Amino acid sequence: MKKWIKILLVTLGIIAVLVVTTILLLPPIAKNYLEKHSKELVGRQITIEKLRFNVLNGKLRIDQIAMLEPDDSTTFASLGNFYTRIHLLPLLRQRIHIDAVLIDKPYLNVYQDGTSFNFDDLLTRFLTPADTVEKAPSNPWTVDIDDIKIHNGELTYKDMQRNVTWGFNELDIDVPGLHLSGHERTDMGIVFNFSRGGSLRTSLEYDQATADYDLSLLLSNLSLAGTAAYFNQVIDIGSVEGLVTLDLHVKGNANHLLDLRTYGIAAASGLKLRDSRDNRIIDVDTLNFDLRDGNLGTMQYDIRRIYAAGIRTQFEIYRGGGNNLLALIKAPEERPTETEATIDGETTVTIEREEPATTQLNFTVGELLLDKGEIAFTDNTFEKPFRYLISDIRLSSRDIDFSKQNELTLDAKLQRTGSGHIRWKGSLQNLDNHNLMVALSNINLKDFTPYCEHFTAYPLTGGNLTFRSQNIIADRFLNGTNHLDIFQCEVDKKRKDLEPEFKIPLKLGLYILKDRKGHVKIDLPVKGNLDSPEFSYRKIVMKALGNVLLKVVTAPFSFLTGGGDNLDRIEVDPLQFSLNTDQYATLDKVADILRDKPEMQIGLAQRINRSKAVGRLAELNLKMACYNSTLPAGERLSMIDFERIQETKLKSDEVMRFADSLLALRGIDGSKLSGSRKALTLYGDQAVGQLEKILVRRDSAIVEYLTRSQGIPVTAISVRTIPAQELGDYTGKDIYAIQLGMEEESIDVTDGNTAGDTETTDTSASATAEVLATVPEQAAVQLTQTGTAKETATPEPSAPTATATQSTQAETTITESEAGITTIKTPTAHPEELQTNE
Repeated sequence: MKKWIKILLVTLGIIAVLVVTTILLLPPIAKNYLEKHSKELVGRQITIEKLRFNVLNGKLRIDQIAMLEPDDSTTFASLGNFYTRIHLLPLLRQRIHIDAVLIDKPYLNVYQDGTSFNFDDLLTRFLTPADTVEKAPSNPWTVDIDDIKIHNGELTYKDMQRNVTWGFNELDIDVPGLHLSGHERTDMGIVFNFSRGGSLRTSLEYDQATADYDLSLLLSNLSLAGTAAYFNQVIDIGSVEGLVTLDLHVKGNANHLLDLRTYGIAAASGLKLRDSRDNRIIDVDTLNFDLRDGNLGTMQYDIRRIYAAGIRTQFEIYRGGGNNLLALIKAPEERPTETEATIDGETTVTIEREEPATTQLNFTVGELLLDKGEIAFTDNTFEKPFRYLISDIRLSSRDIDFSKQNELTLDAKLQRTGSGHIRWKGSLQNLDNHNLMVALSNINLKDFTPYCEHFTAYPLTGGNLTFRSQNIIADRFLNGTNHLDIFQCEVDKKRKDLEPEFKIPLKLGLYILKDRKGHVKIDLPVKGNLDSPEFSYRKIVMKALGNVLLKVVTAPFSFLTGGGDNLDRIEVDPLQFSLNTDQYATLDKVADILRDKPEMQIGLAQRINRSKAVGRLAELNLKMACYNSTLPAGERLSMIDFERIQETKLKSDEVMRFADSLLALRGIDGSKLSGSRKALTLYGDQAVGQLEKILVRRDSAIVEYLTRSQGIPVTAISVRTIPAQELGDYTGKDIYAIQLGMEEESIDVTDGNTAGDTETTDTSASATAEVLATVPEQAAVQLTQTGTAKETATPEPSAPTATATQSTQAETTITESEAGITTIKTPTAHPEELQTNE
């Protein structure tokens, strides 16, 4: 049996006791008897100021009646005046017929402590265990009360566990007719004010025959102050403020509780929720909810309009994980699967917990508008907290259907100067498939310094961003594309005290990425499984952006030349003095890039396999000396001679006999040495000196071409040969490694894949002549036509000497700039091809 029916029966029972006692005894005697024996009759002390009863017409009037708490000191309930008229004869026909019940200034004080109330003793006294079981009486009584009026009532309710007190005053109840059986309709109206502000007005029409009811409820400006304790059952709430208005109509049947239809308007203003530390959870200036029709049984809701204005909240991500909203949610308490009511130690009723409804929720919304919203976002996961304000939020949609595809649009102001536009398409019943488009404009990049420092260690000092993104989610797999346009992005010096996630030269990368108008345009595809525990859209985007920058700085020339072949090295022949056409073409590209990016520096570092180069040079010296021995004294070599020398095989009999003769002069048996070893023994030391001059000559030639021919500032380039002691036992390819630099940043463009031999020998006659010209003729041994050494032959080769007409050898001075980029000073003289004297 429902509790309100139990309470009503208890109340009627007490009234019946009073009436019967009064009928049997004269009023004065009845008054004294009731006060003296009230504990025996009802279990509580009752006090009555005045009691009057007319046996002939059934009128009963009581003034100032009060029932005390079990402690006999606190008032539980009282009535200022009570008047009723009971028809006595219908009692014989099992009918209670009351003409009127008039109550003035009623007072009720209710305490609740958990599941216990301060009136439980009354229920226990008047409800026997048999009363707790629903039974249809064989001869039910008929109860008809024609007129019930309660005026100036007051109700106090206190929740002891939550320390919350609710006061209801100026309580007025008007029931024209109450019929608890039979076929007549019952009408009821209740009006009262809340002590904290606000009022409630209700009207109820109930058909006893069909159990149909029609309830109207008008709640006006109810203050929510003091309701925080009830929210605290599920979330951590410190305080609640605001006013609520509700105009609701409910129609249904008491025998089928889920067969319920409702419509009406709900509104709220000045809502403020704070947590236990008085931090804002959410504020709402205005909220309106217009329900056209709602059916609890079918879970179908047709909402005409939802409107909210001035919603302000904050979202804060904690360093150790979680956020401020998740921190509010309390763990759900374990609930029993059944509830037992016990009276006098006996379990009398077992109520099974109802299974949740399986009917699928569906609602439609004619118009949704959220205006003037604001979100204060804070991310504490970085060394410096990231704070961002999203304001002037406007979310709108029309014709929303829970079961169909819908479209939402959102516009907002981002921080001070930016703006955002979002459009979403999808179904609220299928959250695994979405289409989301995002457009952000004029975003101040400096605000994102905490992110930039975390991922790259560089603070952002300027620039703005335009961002376009589309993200399609199909079966919880994200496939998205992001287009970034960054304008005039500037970064400060790299922070040495941070260990970034991505070690990239951001300043240099951004400079390379910038076009001539200062724009950096990047396309970032994003893919991922939303169910993956490692999935983070923010990290995916930042990683993709970092990868783009890494590609730019590791293959910058490919980017700078519009996607052509990447220039990561210049391959050379160690023995060539002058540059060939391919190398000039490469230097032209370098010059074009430096002109396009004047703040950037390029360094060229010559890496040579010295042992191999010295061996080749020694072999060439040997073949040239052998060829010279066949010419008349004083005759200079021609290009034809150089070509013949180059075509000569080192292991030819002629060259080997010549080498053996020179070795014999040194007392060395050449028969036990290979051709290469013979050349190194005879001309190795000379080849070392010649090679160093060739390297210097080539460095100077590059500097001269870039500075004089191409007009590149000398401060923009660095050309040097890596010393043997610095290079170590290098056996890789013969190249100029390329380094890019800007201010204090630099990166080696040349990757580590330079190992292995390379055959880049320039076989042109001119190149050969340049090399051979470094060999002094006086170092060659004069041989006879038969190939034997003359007595006057020079015992060993000597270092080359420049002729009188040769320009002074340029001295190359290498210095370190402040930015850490190696630069080369312009030589005062250009070394010409070395000539030899006889």
